[in-house]
Amino acid sequence: NKIFVTSGITEGIRVLYDFCCGPGDNVVCLHPTYPMYEIYAGMYNVEYRKFVYNADTLLPNLESLDRNLDGKTRLLFIANPNLPIESFFSISELEKLANKCKETNTFLVVDEAYHYFGAPSSVELIEKHENFIIFRTFSKAFGLAGLRIGFMMSNANNIEYFSKSRSIVESNSLSMGIAEYMLNNPNIMNDHVK
Repeated sequence: NKIFVTSGITEGIRVLYDFCCGPGDNVVCLHPTYPMYEIYAGMYNVEYRKFVYNADTLLPNLESLDRNLDGKTRLLFIANPNLPIESFFSISELEKLANKCKETNTFLVVDEAYHYFGAPSSVELIEKHENFIIFRTFSKAFGLAGLRIGFMMSNANNIEYFSKSRSIVESNSLSMGIAEYMLNNPNIMNDHVK
């Protein structure tokens, strides 16, 4: 009841735009990053605001976050770790961001597509913060991009709400069988990561 299987992280992004955003709202995203965050903002007529890096240190510029986060911000997207700039937030830093987002009634969405490559998992925070959402995928560390399997994790209330958008074909039995096999054989994924 805390997991929503999606057709990759891309579908999870769409679900959040569908359920959380409307014209006049904005989203803030650690930038540069996965381009679909910005593409969906344009499709949904939502202002895309950039949480940028300091040019000299390549660390996230928290002042740019403070400038962009406001009462109309529905989602703050953080890829952790991020690409193409390989930065990551610690659990305590993510917790501070979740608290900051709570002040503006904003969901903090942590994209953990690359977490196996060098960032801590923030799963423990989904129960501590009602505004916390995590994305995961089988595309990167598991090497299964063609399966189009990802998932969203959050508290049970959020997942129940977002599940109202479930497709009758969110996955298929072959993809699910392969994903289950990979979860039961983590040594394969660990070899990919090495």
